[in-house]
Amino acid sequence: MLTNLEKKARCCRADLRFLISLLADSPYREKVEGRLRQIEGSPTNEQLNAAWKLAAIIHEQIRNAK
Repeated sequence: MLTNLEKKARCCRADLRFLISLLADSPYREKVEGRLRQIEGSPTNEQLNAAWKLAAIIHEQIRNAK
């Protein structure tokens, strides 16, 4: 059974991969790829929080661009 941290990491990885698929020519792509590499394996809660914050910023910018 997965711990809450493992579940959070799984969801965060999926969200970052989704964002990468949307950010073909964006300068954010490298940042997202870096965060994704950082949270592979056994990330800390702080690493996951940083990744979620970056994802939230990018999602907001995508929403505002429409």
